[in-house]
Amino acid sequence: MKFGRRNDPLLDAVREVQEYCDLHGLSVFSGYLTREHETVAVWNVTRSRDWKAFLDVAASRNVGLIYLDWVMFDEHHVDEALIRGDEPREAAEIDPQVDEYNRELEGFRTHAGLIGVVEIAFSLAGVWHVFEWQAEWFAEFERCVDAWDEGVFHPRRVPRARLHEMANQLVNHPKYQVCQSKAQRRYLLEQLLGREFESVRASDVTGVLDRAEAIFELEIKPLERSYLRQRARELKAQGLSIDAIAGSLGVSRAAAKGLLAG
Repeated sequence: MKFGRRNDPLLDAVREVQEYCDLHGLSVFSGYLTREHETVAVWNVTRSRDWKAFLDVAASRNVGLIYLDWVMFDEHHVDEALIRGDEPREAAEIDPQVDEYNRELEGFRTHAGLIGVVEIAFSLAGVWHVFEWQAEWFAEFERCVDAWDEGVFHPRRVPRARLHEMANQLVNHPKYQVCQSKAQRRYLLEQLLGREFESVRASDVTGVLDRAEAIFELEIKPLERSYLRQRARELKAQGLSIDAIAGSLGVSRAAAKGLLAG
């Protein structure tokens, strides 16, 4: 079997399982269990994630045949879980909870092509023994979908440290100061975050925009004014006129006067 080059921890684990089985004389059957008419014993991965120990049980009991299966995540998993209305509606009519849920699901598209879950199993004395482990992001995807189905969905909040990081990234963008409205700054943030933007809840986007504005007004703007004031005085000391100083600093004549008077 050939494996792709994309970094995928669970795909690496599948390869290691197959190699381990070959080394210990265990034959691998690539298939899955229906679990409809058999007794199933599930390995408790919260106590031990050691799949080698699980396979060692099979080897010690001369089971011989191991069932191995995995699920590759695809964008259709997201498409099938999205909530879609029968007809297009105005933005103002969209249920905010549905909007947040869909936005959170969209963020999982970045994992398309990666393995989300791996299952190993063997049969012993009429009982199927199963070892299953999931990528953390896949478990989060399933929790999100299940929470919606159960009516207990709550959008994930972006950690405060990440909010501050995004705000700093936004306010330091060269185009930030030319933005004339919050809508323009929102668009700029969307360009900066790329696909991550799809999973950020609307209230957190607003929080990033407000924090960026506060950083600009309280930190960046005073520093810029201090620099311009100092530079204006240096230019005046060199004998430049008000108009020349204004042109050199890229400000109006009135602003240049204010810098020299401040």
